[in-house]
Amino acid sequence: MRHRFVWTILSLLLANFAALRAQTTRYFTFSSNYLPNWVTNDIQIWNCSGVYEYSLFTPNSGLLQQRMSTNANCNAFFYGGALPGGLSSSAGLDRWLPTFVEARLAVVGGVQATASPGGIPIFWLHTIGRSGLSVDLVAGAVGLQHGNGIAWTVPPGGITAPHTYRIEVQPNGGVPLVTLKIDGVPRLGPLPASVDWIYDGWAFGDGSVGPGDGIDIDWDYLSVSQHTPGIGMANTSAAMLFATVTSPAQTIASLAAPGLAGPFRVTGLSGNWLNLEWSGPPGAPFALLLAPSLGLPRPIGCGDTVDIGTLPGFADIAAVFNPTIPVFGSLFTLSPAGYSQQSLAVPPAAAGSLLGAIQGVVFAPGGCGYKLTAAAELRF
Repeated sequence: MRHRFVWTILSLLLANFAALRAQTTRYFTFSSNYLPNWVTNDIQIWNCSGVYEYSLFTPNSGLLQQRMSTNANCNAFFYGGALPGGLSSSAGLDRWLPTFVEARLAVVGGVQATASPGGIPIFWLHTIGRSGLSVDLVAGAVGLQHGNGIAWTVPPGGITAPHTYRIEVQPNGGVPLVTLKIDGVPRLGPLPASVDWIYDGWAFGDGSVGPGDGIDIDWDYLSVSQHTPGIGMANTSAAMLFATVTSPAQTIASLAAPGLAGPFRVTGLSGNWLNLEWSGPPGAPFALLLAPSLGLPRPIGCGDTVDIGTLPGFADIAAVFNPTIPVFGSLFTLSPAGYSQQSLAVPPAAAGSLLGAIQGVVFAPGGCGYKLTAAAELRF
């Protein structure tokens, strides 16, 4: 059944659409001993604590351990683009585009000198609309900064449990709207953002402004993305495929953020590692489809589209991970936690040249029996 799908999917394609691109600007994981500002000159650090930055931010076991509570005399954070106070780097955003910040983190401690209604900012944006996420250690709540102040909510299980926080800033023909999602569920908003047209920056870390405030966080990952609406497949809880690039220093690459329609672009592969991360139902088999290039998205039913390959016939699509292969195919199965990862060494090639395009299929009982992931274009 699965084998037939992998190959007959190519003959089920229907109407034509124009393929638009979705782009992620920055994606940080912390699997090495390098801080973001050590990897690239366009990411900077603000540190007025008087303490060496590696004592405040320490990569450890795949997490970035932020420890500010013992150095609460001033704050420290990483930033890109232009921010108030004259901070500026070249890693700015397009202030006219929808913007998304997503981070998985757990608050592990901290001090808060006063029960300030503003809490302690931990990541924030100054683009088409000014917004950010704050933490009130006293109340155990997180707050969404918006045009009329801060709206508060208590995450399920509290702020000390790991959660995925996502802020979305959307143009609205006037004042942009901001929404906070926690673990994929909308919790606050949409609310009007603070309009701040002269900046294009973003930051994460400890944004406390008063002495005696400092917050300790374990950061799993953070992505800052801007999305030009596409009409291809998006990653969903039923089928996710993330393609990232690991250099000798750190992973900073494109990410097909959940809920954003692709296809996406992954660049900088020459001489580095291509990492494929999968998520879906526990124990589900999956297949990786490969084509020379992206194609025109084609509906195949069940709300899915094939976004790679060329017409007519899509004969240039190959199933390079095939769960139907005896014995070896068992490698292409999600773990009991619904996860799988592969890392592939990419040989050197001319920067920017095209390697190919990929799209995943995750198989599960019920419905159509399968779900396609977002597609990605791979470039050296």
